[in-house]
This record gives sequence, C-alpha cells and structure tokens, in this order.
Amino acid sequence: MEDLAAAGHDVTVVCSAQRYRAGAQCPVEDVPAGVRVVRCRTPGLSRSSSLGRLLNWVVFLASAERQLHRHAASVDAVLAVINPIPLHWLAARARPGHSVRFVALIWDLLPDSAVALGIMPGHSPLAAVARRLNRRGLASIDAIVVPGRDMKQHVMQAYGVAEEKVTVISNWSDISRLYLDRDVSLPRTLCLGQPLLILAAGHMGRAQDVDKLKQLCSLIESEEGMFLQIVGSGPFIGNLRDWVREQHLHHTAILDFCEGTAFGHLLSTASCGFLSLDSRMLGLGVPSRTYTYLCAGLPVLAIVPSSSETAAQLSGIGAGFVAADVAMVVAYLRELRQDPGLYSRMSAAALSATEGPLSRCQAVRQYEQVLFGQET
Repeated sequence: MEDLAAAGHDVTVVCSAQRYRAGAQCPVEDVPAGVRVVRCRTPGLSRSSSLGRLLNWVVFLASAERQLHRHAASVDAVLAVINPIPLHWLAARARPGHSVRFVALIWDLLPDSAVALGIMPGHSPLAAVARRLNRRGLASIDAIVVPGRDMKQHVMQAYGVAEEKVTVISNWSDISRLYLDRDVSLPRTLCLGQPLLILAAGHMGRAQDVDKLKQLCSLIESEEGMFLQIVGSGPFIGNLRDWVREQHLHHTAILDFCEGTAFGHLLSTASCGFLSLDSRMLGLGVPSRTYTYLCAGLPVLAIVPSSSETAAQLSGIGAGFVAADVAMVVAYLRELRQDPGLYSRMSAAALSATEGPLSRCQAVRQYEQVLFGQET
C-alpha cells in the first residue's frame, strides 16, 4: 500500500481497530506513510472462542460494508484481503451504481480450509451456505489474486472460476522490515562443524502440523551441534511447551510470539528456517514465513506437499530443501553442517530471489497491473 501511494495512487485501507494480539486498540483513523487508514471497531472478543470469532467477523463485515458504500463513488478499485474474513461476499453490494473494479486477494478461504482440517463437517449446512456465498461472490468480482499456483488450481476447480480471472502473485518480505542485527553479514556463511540453530516461527495451529514439529524436536535432541527454536502463538504453543518440558528436551526452546527487533534478533542468530504445511492444506495456503527466512538469507527446510507452491519455489531458486519427512530434514541439516559451501550458495540464492522474482517491487508491479491495468 505504501508503494502504491508513493507511485501517486490515493490509497485508503479499511481494517479492524483491534490488534491481532490481545491488547489495546489502534487509533481509529491515521495516515502512516501516505496511506489513509480507517479502522473499524469490533467487539474484540477472544479468537479462541468460535462464537467470539464469528461475532467479531460479523461486526467487521457490517462496518466494512458501510465504508465500502462511503468510498465506492470515489475509488477506482477495491482490493479485498480474505484472511479468512470473506470480504468478497460484499462485492455484489459494492457494484450497483459504481464502476469499481473489485479484486479479491485470497490467503485463507473458508469453509475450504476448515473442512480440510476437520474443524467443520464438509456436509454441514454452514459449509454449504459458505460455499454458495463464495461461489456467488467470486463470480461477481473482476479478478482474484492468490499466492500460489496450487491455490489457483483449487479456486478454479472448486468454484468454477475461469483461469484468466486468477493471477498468482507471490508473497514477499522486505529486509528493511526485518530489523536484523547490525552485525549480520549477508549472504551468510557457515564454518565447518559450526552448530546449527534452526528457527521455526509462526502460528502454531492445525495447518502447521505440530506432530511433525514434535518429531523434529525428538530427533534433534540426539544430534550434536543442532538446536531448535520454536517461536509463535496459537492454540498449540502451550501444549508444545509443556511437551518439551515433560520430555526433558535440552536442544529445543519454545519462545512466545515476538516482533520488531526481538524477532529480528532471532532471525539474525538463526542458521536456517524450518516450516511445515499439513498435506490436507494443499491448494489452501502458502506458509508466509518462507519469504521472511529467504529475505534474511536463511536456507529453508520445508516439509510441504511436493506439488505445493512452496516446494516449487524452493526447488526453483535453490535456496532450501523440501523433505518428505522429519528424518530427511535432519539428514539435510547434517549435509548443510558438513558443507559450508552449499550453505553459502543457498543463502546467496535466497537473497537473489528476494531481490528479483520474489521481491516487493515485483509484487507491486503485478498488483498495479491487476488493480488498474497499468504499471508505474
């Protein structure tokens, strides 16, 4: 949004006033970096409660619809970020009387992900209603953006969306927002036999395959010179911390979610990044931490479906390993530790990708094309 504003576009962002983490709300309206931000007040109910989460969404959808009507006559395009609040359901209401181009950016689509993970029965009335609204909403918008080709395939097959309507724009990260320590040298190097510190960061929920993380903890415990840091929030982080304590694991540390310079320090001291994606989430999500690790020059080890976007990107740029199981991850870690040249090449490849095909600049150009049919 900041780059679009810097390019001369008048940008207004409508979002919730409630922070993602529990705590104080943000100011209702302010203008950071030239982008006008309008924050809608929501009840701020706990996300751990399904009812509380649903009420938050309903209130936000109603507020977002009011803002949509307020601004519809003065904007050329709307980018609705679905993560997973279904803002695309408002598309039909935004159209009458206004020639607004409506684009949906899908990061998480319900009920599809909930059904895939067993949270919601696939044949429930609620799932059926949500699918019907999805189909209607996706049919009424002008374009859809997804972060992976596997997600594009899912949207086309599940909802009958035409291929030309869906554009793949990769997620990205910006090194200026990583707050790395001043003494970090990029690309990274590794001395022969130097200990490896593996960083696994993210929301510890069903999509992350926490069982795989536990297996990794157990195997790393017996590896000399390998240590694992798990950083995040979510419903399973507490259970994971208790499990590590009960197992008396000394090579694994469970840390609370952090951001800014605190997380930047964790990135700076890490040797490589680890991520996983439950195989049931193929076509339904792309781990965003992939791009954080790459932008920090960290080789990435991933347990993801072999046909996923993450697997294709890591293999294509040569900045990491895609493993079928945890044992293979540990084997790759041994290989990295024994081959400093390979480690350095992967770090350089990671940085090269985030300055080229996976860069912020590339993503902005693509978004301009989708939103306005032009590039600056």
